[in-house]
Amino acid sequence: VSPVFKAIFFGPLGRNEDNVSIDAPVEAVKAMISHIYLEEICWEKKSLEEIIEIALLADFYDVVGMMQVVKKAVEKIPIALDNVVVTAHFAEEISILGEVSQLLLSKCTKFLSQVLCGHVLDFSGL
Repeated sequence: VSPVFKAIFFGPLGRNEDNVSIDAPVEAVKAMISHIYLEEICWEKKSLEEIIEIALLADFYDVVGMMQVVKKAVEKIPIALDNVVVTAHFAEEISILGEVSQLLLSKCTKFLSQVLCGHVLDFSGL
């Protein structure tokens, strides 16, 4: 499921310990473990920040298939006038996640083009 976990527990990094410390938010770790054990994750109840924390963890530990699930959750995040700028800025900050960052930026761009397409910008008063 995760070559990184395998290396930690059984490979050259093996510590022969019962406990391993993961420096990440508890909810992100729970989601990762749920994914590994094929349990349902309620993505609709997660904020964008929580989804990104999970994505960062999945990327770091190279959890098989989890980034695909994260991308599906990101696709469902609603973009509106009150969050489009913050979301685009956030997407730029997480550029390390590549496809997830690009997906968020694309959603913001598409939203803005749809909103602005129906409006004529008037600069005559400038």
